[in-house]
Parts: sequence; C-alpha cells; structure tokens
Amino acid sequence: MENKTEIFTITKTKQELQFDRQKLDSMNCHAWIWILFINSVPLCGIVIGVIFRKNCPMETNIPLWEIVNGFAMICFLLLIFVSKRTYINQTWKNSTVYLIDQLKILIIFFLFIWFICGNVGSMDFK
Repeated sequence: MENKTEIFTITKTKQELQFDRQKLDSMNCHAWIWILFINSVPLCGIVIGVIFRKNCPMETNIPLWEIVNGFAMICFLLLIFVSKRTYINQTWKNSTVYLIDQLKILIIFFLFIWFICGNVGSMDFK
C-alpha cells in the first residue's frame, strides 16, 4: 500500500584519474624554472647584503635590511607555489590551505612594517 514515486536518481560513477606522465613532468620542470626565476631577485638581495655586511658606506643597516627582506620574500614566494600545488592536487585539507594563506598574510604584513622601519630608521632628522 506504499505509494512511492521516484522523481529522479543521481548516480555517480567512479572515474579514475589518468595522468599523462610526460605532461606532468614538463609542468614540474616549468614550475621549477619559474621558482628559480622569481626567487633570483630576493636571492641577489641576500647575496649583496652578505657581501657588504660590514662595509656599507651610506648606512650600516642596509645590508641587514636586504638579508631579512630577501629571506622573507623567498618564504612568501615558496608559500605561493606550495598553495598552488595544493589547489591543483587537492591532497591537503582546507585547514592546511587556510594556514598557508594566513602565513602569507603575516609575511606581507611583516614586509610592509619592515619596509617602513627601514625607511624611517635610515632618515636623518637633524
């Protein structure tokens, strides 16, 4: 005496993901080339800061500023690539992606404050 009417049925088939290994390897190669290219500027800042650490004629804190700024920028750029990789692979949970995004915001805030302190600290108010 049960009167059931089935309006629609959703069925989901299980599909296996197939990767083209050659395309995946070329994507990894391109990603590493971009990582090296983009990180070259902060890396040059670190190298210049280390070379002129003791003998900067204008301001003694500029090499320290360059070293810290370079390391923070490299960390920020690597976090960008890590978060992009997690969005592509979908392997990590949302909490990890959220944590990476919060770290990126913290590094941006630090770089902004570090930039302001570096400019104001080197001014001569005489």
